Amino acid sequence: MRYREAGVDIPRADAIKRRIGRAVRATWGTGVRPLERGFAGVIEWPAGSQLLAAMVHGAKPLAFLDYIAQERLEPETVVAAVEGMSRACREVGAALLGGETAEMPDTYRPLVLDLAGCMLGVIAAGTVLDGGAVRPGDRLLGLASSGLHTNGYSLARRVLADSGLALADSLPGSGERLGDALLAPHRWYGPTLTPALEAGRVHALAHVTGGGIAGNLERVLPVGARARVDAARWPLPQLFRWLIAAGGIPLEEARRAFNLGIGMIVVTAPADTAALSRDLTRAGETCFEIGVVESGERGVEWVESP
Repeated sequence: MRYREAGVDIPRADAIKRRIGRAVRATWGTGVRPLERGFAGVIEWPAGSQLLAAMVHGAKPLAFLDYIAQERLEPETVVAAVEGMSRACREVGAALLGGETAEMPDTYRPLVLDLAGCMLGVIAAGTVLDGGAVRPGDRLLGLASSGLHTNGYSLARRVLADSGLALADSLPGSGERLGDALLAPHRWYGPTLTPALEAGRVHALAHVTGGGIAGNLERVLPVGARARVDAARWPLPQLFRWLIAAGGIPLEEARRAFNLGIGMIVVTAPADTAALSRDLTRAGETCFEIGVVESGERGVEWVESP
């Protein structure tokens, strides 16, 4: 089973993003700071700092704006969604400013909830993580994910449907409820990473979402730097073992569709690696040294040590 067969075509999406780039850049004035392959957009604020929409570039969360739409607004559903966003915003220290709530008959199917949003954050000029500090020899620290996070659900739903199992069943090979494993909330890495960011011990951060580990790690590599990721350096969580086996998913496809247990990658200097790994572990992270940055053509190579 492949991601494209589940309705998600990553290469097609990447091609579309490249095509719309010209239209997006046409709106940029002198205050916009381009981040090649970045995870967010950066614009200079009148006060002289910069506004940034992603923690992975080093920003502090500031505010969240949401969009909620249904065919017919169901009060309990909408209230539950907003309460969930409120809990998340309080956790990361951001204000839930509001957004758009729309009732759109003939556009949405009954009981479907369309929920989206964007986060704004602030960061001082000159401290944006843009990959420019990454050097050959740097080490890759992988922080464990709590599950699927924000990617691979279309493929996971197809595997679940074909497996004959229900969300209330146990995850094969585990005593955990399958629904709990599939719907585990996305991890928030801010509290544990903030001290390292403030101390200048982080050269880059790669948030593992669409495109998997390689697709997102490549985005923070400068020209002349190549990453080697050792798949034997961390245990594959049972959820991903089951998805791959039950869906007959080729390993290469699984690596592109899922995070495989690594939700965030920290790129750091070799001299800081041991201490940073120790500090992150003490702060509650499950941390693995999963690879290294080398000289070479920009890209990511998978290896598996004995």
